Amino acid sequence: MKERKIQFIDLPELFHIRIVKGKDISHHFKPHFHRTYNIGIITAGKVQLKINNQQYSISQGELFLINPNIPHEFEIHKNSKYSHYVICLKEKMMDTFIRSYNKNSFQFDQIKISNNSLYQRINNTFEIILDESRLMIEKEELLIKLLELVLKEAGTLIEINETIKSDKIYQIEKVREYINNNWKQDLTLEHLSKVANMSKFHFSRVFKKVIGLSPYDYFLQLKIKEVQKLLEERSNITEIAYETGFYDQSHLNKYFNKFVGISPSEYMEYHKKI
Repeated sequence: MKERKIQFIDLPELFHIRIVKGKDISHHFKPHFHRTYNIGIITAGKVQLKINNQQYSISQGELFLINPNIPHEFEIHKNSKYSHYVICLKEKMMDTFIRSYNKNSFQFDQIKISNNSLYQRINNTFEIILDESRLMIEKEELLIKLLELVLKEAGTLIEINETIKSDKIYQIEKVREYINNNWKQDLTLEHLSKVANMSKFHFSRVFKKVIGLSPYDYFLQLKIKEVQKLLEERSNITEIAYETGFYDQSHLNKYFNKFVGISPSEYMEYHKKI
């Protein structure tokens, strides 16, 4: 079956975003507009972006940012191709994000960004978002962090050094207790923020300030600590993976290595020698 040059991947469970993945695109996109904020990266080749009566040459490793309802077009040189990733963010979602920083509105102030570190971060985020074996709470937090980085680079977003009031601390402690009692479930920021009675963007930031870890890191460390305990008692890693809420052993291996530094089997062998 022939691979499509452009794929549209809608993710309603992840803030209703859309990922557009283009590979070896060789045609011209005439003037058009979107009703979303678009953050794109060129992963191969080069393209000419025409917007606001200006032209920008965007090459592999560079970013382009397009505000909603702004006509633009893409051109390429004859016999050339380019590949890209684009994340499309609905205006309603971005309005909620911006309000969590006590700002009423936002527009990208730049069209083109050359920042290799940010490019790599975005490319990695796209790959994780499209990885079905990854936990939803990890994807949510990565997307929020990505938005913060892009908006700080291409706008005026500055993190607020807010004082956390006692009622917010109480709500966060309530969520921590909830995670402690429900860590076997596939928890999400969407769900946890409702427990806290906050927007998901505000909740994510406040939780880290109060607890010292992001909701994802806290949630995952509870799971990993339970895995460590079980590995010291039993030897069936696949069974332990399912019992602690991982899809399979390879899914467990990925996260266990991240937090412990060795594989579950290596950890188990180490404790057999003690």
